[in-house]
Amino acid sequence: MKNRFVRRAGVVVAGLAVLTVGFGSTAAMAAAPAPAPVAVVQNVTPAITDVQTWTYVTGPLETTLTLDTTARSASIVVYANVPFLGKVKVGSASGSLTEGITFHLGLSPFVNGTQRFYLVGDDVHLYYDFDALGKHYTGDVKLGTLPPF
Repeated sequence: MKNRFVRRAGVVVAGLAVLTVGFGSTAAMAAAPAPAPVAVVQNVTPAITDVQTWTYVTGPLETTLTLDTTARSASIVVYANVPFLGKVKVGSASGSLTEGITFHLGLSPFVNGTQRFYLVGDDVHLYYDFDALGKHYTGDVKLGTLPPF
């Protein structure tokens, strides 16, 4: 199995060997359950504030999630790493996590599909189902737990 590495702000994450979940916790994986594990690449803001910004990588997609932990709302910006073009903004969305935020990916012919952020109790989940650069990616992962009100 070939490991791919992602480097952002001096942090290296083994794309197929480590799954970083939650808002700061790390769990090692023996084998990747999905074709593209979701990795937290960078925590932009300190964990002590009510607004936190996180960057997630799933296959060629890089998603920035800005989360208001008290209002249970978020905004997302999605980028695709496209060969010969580099990092291209696919789009953005915002809304309430209690209702769910669905983002439709449409950067034909490179990326097509859906990402959805939602809450199960206080747990933030990401559902993704998309085709990118000739490969299919699908999964549903718990990203972390919000603090109680």
